[in-house]
Amino acid sequence: MIKWCISYWFKMKGWKFTGTLPKRMKKSVIVVGPHTSRQDFFLGVAVSHLSKFHSRMLVNKKYFWFPLNKVLDHLGAFPFDPKNPKSTELYWVNKFNERRKCSVVMVPESGKSRNDDWDLTFHRLARKTGSPVAMVALDYKTKEVKFHTHFFPTEDIDRDVDFMKNWLSTYHGKYPDQGIFRQGNTVQASQVNN
Repeated sequence: MIKWCISYWFKMKGWKFTGTLPKRMKKSVIVVGPHTSRQDFFLGVAVSHLSKFHSRMLVNKKYFWFPLNKVLDHLGAFPFDPKNPKSTELYWVNKFNERRKCSVVMVPESGKSRNDDWDLTFHRLARKTGSPVAMVALDYKTKEVKFHTHFFPTEDIDRDVDFMKNWLSTYHGKYPDQGIFRQGNTVQASQVNN
């Protein structure tokens, strides 16, 4: 019922999808950005429910207190400790190896404020499990959730991250001044219509 309500809210607010997550991918690490608002989580729930692409979304463990933890679990959230990314990585490497199908959503910015120093757990997880990375942009300017073609990460982490930042930086979070920027990107909050 809660997922249905969130999906209804998604449609009523005028949001839509562009592109598709390939349904034939049995395993994937989904990277979402720019993450500037708690509302992004509800967009993720709506997308997961409407696209029928079931995946777990990592959410800071500080939000998993009773009874909110029951709601978050029902919505597909999974607790993680941002201070101990290795434990998250190990847990998901094991899950990916145990299951025929497995998908997890990660936000490398590690919070709603601008952070150019990404948490690279997503990259290590994808490499260790041989899984593709699928990028998803939340564009508040056009009210679109945009799916990018997936790719398999390489040994050149810096190049992969630059590629991802360049693509994600072209989209506007709810608070654009907190978004993802590439070198020389001077997008200002005043340029975006919320």
